[in-house]
Amino acid sequence: MSTPHSGLTAHYFFLLPRVRPWFGQREAQEEIGLVPGLVAYVAQLDGIMSRFGLLVVPFVATVPADFVPRPSPREVQEVFRVPLDVFLATDPALHTTAIFETDDGSAQLSHLFYYEGRTIWGLTASMLLHLIEASGYAPIPFDVSLPGSLSWFDRALQHRGGAEGDGDAATASPPRSRL
Repeated sequence: MSTPHSGLTAHYFFLLPRVRPWFGQREAQEEIGLVPGLVAYVAQLDGIMSRFGLLVVPFVATVPADFVPRPSPREVQEVFRVPLDVFLATDPALHTTAIFETDDGSAQLSHLFYYEGRTIWGLTASMLLHLIEASGYAPIPFDVSLPGSLSWFDRALQHRGGAEGDGDAATASPPRSRL
């Protein structure tokens, strides 16, 4: 994970390198020095709708364990590692939630995780929870969305008009991605 340089404006305080075959490789190389030859793609996860109405499609990749990030001082303030177990915390000192209104006026639950003086929240937290869920790493011990509201997955389907043959996006739930 990386913190954007304080001179940059961004919707999210923490950014993950956007490692996508057609665009993210260049971004990851510019931001943290991750050259494309070191990236081994594992999977594309289902799209997640941000509270700003942007559909984000996360990709999962591996890099060698000995990779040392070289952050661009113009774009990245710091790079740090966070164990996945941090995103399973139920202790209020380590994990809280907030409700935000989305661009379409609906309510969305946002998770805030606290680790070593940092707050990881919003779309970054949602992508990491999705990774945990899709990989089967561990059961998530809390609700990831508001009861009775559309999940991140169903909001993404609604955004793109539902998947072909799925019927109403609010009621149809096609299979989710699994790693």
